[in-house]
Order: sequence, then C-alpha cells, then structure tokens
Amino acid sequence: MQVISRSRLFGARLMAEGQIKWDDGYLTIMGMPGIMLPLSAFIAFQKILEDKFGKDKGGMDIYDQFKLVGKEIANAEIKTYHKHGPELLFCTWELSSFAGFGKFIVIDVNKEKANCIFKVQNSNIADTYGKSDRPSCHIMRGLAAGVSQIAFGRDDMECIETACRGMGYPECSFRVQPKDELMKDVEPRLVKKQIE
Repeated sequence: MQVISRSRLFGARLMAEGQIKWDDGYLTIMGMPGIMLPLSAFIAFQKILEDKFGKDKGGMDIYDQFKLVGKEIANAEIKTYHKHGPELLFCTWELSSFAGFGKFIVIDVNKEKANCIFKVQNSNIADTYGKSDRPSCHIMRGLAAGVSQIAFGRDDMECIETACRGMGYPECSFRVQPKDELMKDVEPRLVKKQIE
C-alpha cells in the first residue's frame, strides 16, 4: 500500500517548471488548455444525464467522456515527464490529489496482469454528488480507465467503483482491469451496471 501524499510538492513542481501557466486569461496545465470551475458544475451535468437517461446510462456517458480526458492527461504526462506504465499511474494520482480529487491510497498495481486497486479518501466527487444508492464517482472512474489504457497499452482497460463514500462507506474504492478480467473477478452485476 502506498499513500500519495506529495500532492503539494507535485503542484509546486508543476508551477516551478512552468507547466501551469496563466497568460492573458488563458490557463494551460502541461500544455493542455484548462479552466477553473467548481466541481458542482460537472456533477450537475452528470445528474442531468442520469435524470434524462437513467442513473446507469447517464453515469456511463460521463464515464466514457472522462475516459477520453484521462487519455489526454496521460499523453500530456508522457510528453512532460516521460512516465510510462505504473510510474504514469502514480504521476496521475499525484496530479489528481493536487487537483483536489482527494487523498489516494494505492493498494496494488500489477503491470503483468494490467490491473490496479486504489482508494480515495475525502473524495470531492462523492461529497459533491451527495448520498446515493449506487457508486457515483463516474468522473474518477473514467479518468482512471483512460490513464490506465495508456499506462498499460491496452484499449480494454475499464474501471469500476466497488465502494463509494456517497453510499456511506468511509472512502471510495476502485478497481482497474481488462474488462474480461473484471467480469471474472468482481460481481458481474456491479460490473455491468458501470461499464456495459
């Protein structure tokens, strides 16, 4: 188990190296255009999709979009820091912690099996979403799946949330694996509701 606790140092490093830039009202982070918005804007959009298409389908739509964002972030980190494989995952967890997603606890990363298990304490996503009868951190799941697809070099990487703070658990727990492996290792109903 490894606790990602250097997020402030990582943020300071980004700023010191000029990887976070503000110029005439234009923000870039590792060369990617960015904006600062409250998380509630993204959660409100997620809830609109869930209301319109159902919680499972709406959640999957957010998941799929943030999977693309995860790939973009992973490619920017490769370009900036030349990280690959598990090192790329750890770099992303530091960036995510710095960005306010919560405190990351890495339980396991296995390059050969192409999987990882991690937890997020103090999840801003779960807290902003509020109480839920099902996992609701689809933004985090999507980011983790997209980054993992790049880190492990496999398009079949998916992420499920096995416990969510919004459901009353003390922290959010995530599992990232190839889809077929998830179907074997985790309750199939939970997997199907989140990625099919």
